[in-house]
Amino acid sequence: IWSCRPDGSDIQVHAGGGMDNPVEVAFNQEGEIFGTANIVQGSPRSDAILHWVHGGVYPRTDQGPVLAEFKRTGDLLPPVAFIGHVAPAGLALPRSGSWGAEYRDNLFYAEFNTRRIMRVPLQRSGATYRGAAQTFATSADPGAHFTDVIEDADGSLLVIATGGWFRRGCPTSVVAKAELTGGIYRIRRIGARAPADPRGNGIAWQASSPESLASLLGDPRMVVRDRALAELARRGDAAIPALTSALGDARYLARSNAVWSVTRIGSPAAQSGARRALRDPDARIREVACQSAFVTTDREAAGALIACLGDESPGVQREAARALGRLRNPTAIPALGAAAAGPHDPILTHALIYALIEIDAPAETQALLNRREPLVRRAAMIALDASAGGGLGAAPVFAALRDPEPALRSAALEIAIRHPEWGRAAADYLAAVVAGPRDHATEGVVARLLTAFLPAPEVRDWLRASPAPALKPEVVLDAIAGAPKAWDERWRDLFDSSLRSPDVTLAQAALRAVATHRQRGFSAALQEVGRDANRPAQLRMAALRLATGADTTLDAAAFDLLLDPLVRGGTPEGRLQATAALGAAKLSRAQLLKLADLMPGAGPVELQQLLGAFERGPVDAVLAARLLGQLKQSPGRF
Repeated sequence: IWSCRPDGSDIQVHAGGGMDNPVEVAFNQEGEIFGTANIVQGSPRSDAILHWVHGGVYPRTDQGPVLAEFKRTGDLLPPVAFIGHVAPAGLALPRSGSWGAEYRDNLFYAEFNTRRIMRVPLQRSGATYRGAAQTFATSADPGAHFTDVIEDADGSLLVIATGGWFRRGCPTSVVAKAELTGGIYRIRRIGARAPADPRGNGIAWQASSPESLASLLGDPRMVVRDRALAELARRGDAAIPALTSALGDARYLARSNAVWSVTRIGSPAAQSGARRALRDPDARIREVACQSAFVTTDREAAGALIACLGDESPGVQREAARALGRLRNPTAIPALGAAAAGPHDPILTHALIYALIEIDAPAETQALLNRREPLVRRAAMIALDASAGGGLGAAPVFAALRDPEPALRSAALEIAIRHPEWGRAAADYLAAVVAGPRDHATEGVVARLLTAFLPAPEVRDWLRASPAPALKPEVVLDAIAGAPKAWDERWRDLFDSSLRSPDVTLAQAALRAVATHRQRGFSAALQEVGRDANRPAQLRMAALRLATGADTTLDAAAFDLLLDPLVRGGTPEGRLQATAALGAAKLSRAQLLKLADLMPGAGPVELQQLLGAFERGPVDAVLAARLLGQLKQSPGRF
């Protein structure tokens, strides 16, 4: 999500994440940004409505290289609502009020896949919002594809349907249907009266005094409000007295729009007026005033913004932190740290830490590491790690791994594994922790650290020297499985003994490690496991799958074992293991003939794997005819 000035200058990244494609954004009166985005969750797939906050990083979690572009403040931020795999498109947040109280603060959005217009009533939840999608309008036309919702000046909603020409990327639109031309529909509330002159075309805008224009900032007609705001901003400092007076108006919309207008003016006199709004009794006005200080980089507002960090409204606190980050005033760091001391919702915690990152004052931020409150130290560690010159060392991070506060330990672990140069500190921590009693949480930390730092020679030296019972062999094997670039020839004995172990859990861990390091030559041991009729069938098939290759043949027992899930109808996982092993092996002609007869029952993924065996096997006319004949009967070929 990008931001820029109306002339295209000052381009900045506002927020982002691993989702497929954000579509459109909408603003509420307080300037908060909401949007639709596709595939925000990968498994199961789900689109979402998001509250885009400054510097926010959002899912998907499986898009590591994309997420690495952003400075993280902890966990990925949550959506307002997951809405299923529906291809959400355009959205609107109506501002006219013509729909009544039930529809106030409702986001309306179009679903391309489902022929629906949905609404999400927004409910405050700390410094963000939550909501659940509800059906607002539907179409029975199977060719309908809604792509946008727009609020017209009279308060009615315009719905855009594209028709059937688009045919890429969505499962409900795979064939172009040019004859379905789409259309634009208008939805009105029954009994609603359209306001007179909804666009204010009868108002003499150029001739109106600033005072007359300011009186329109709270007008019930949204376009009139917008035009008044823009005209006052165009007049610059000459409009400041009228706008200052409007800051005392009893109407919320009048005061809010007065702040937005002085923000557009942006002069020192205008900034002074916006600072006055930081003391407004309505938290919504204070939130807008904080945004004004952010947009205009009002350095004179620093003291008032620091005071706003203690505001009763989490939304005001969030925007105050955002503005302080923009001002880059190191004197705000102690207050930002103190604000991070208590348990907050993820959005507010993000805003406080992101402000520390943007201020980028390492000495002042490092002082927070000496604070007693664990969440203050957490905020400081994350900020220092994200800053280019933060100077965060290994000592406070590994000390935090011993803290009883789970959030601090979790943050320290995520920071530690991003620093492969901290091998010495990791080895010292592992040696000390493994030597004593460990709870479940500490076992998890040990496992992740061992995986991350196994390439470090200091950790491999400690592992070789540590007593045999210090770590369970499956923990070591899983660490090796997760470290494809780490290898020590002395691990071979552990692999061999674990593969042959009667302990199935240990043997499975060995198979996971072999899968990562199969090029090290474990074929003989794997085939031995595959031939052992006393071992569980799933374990034997997994071993054969790893053992097979272009030059690997299968004896009759191994071949029958792998055919069994296809003949008898095994589990999906078992069938895929078997077909992967069969497809990678070098089969005899007789085996290929038998395999060809099973093709009609193979699914699409299984079929693709099995064809590999025919690509590398012996070829003759009889075998080819058998294979083609069976493929004709296979629904999987489509």
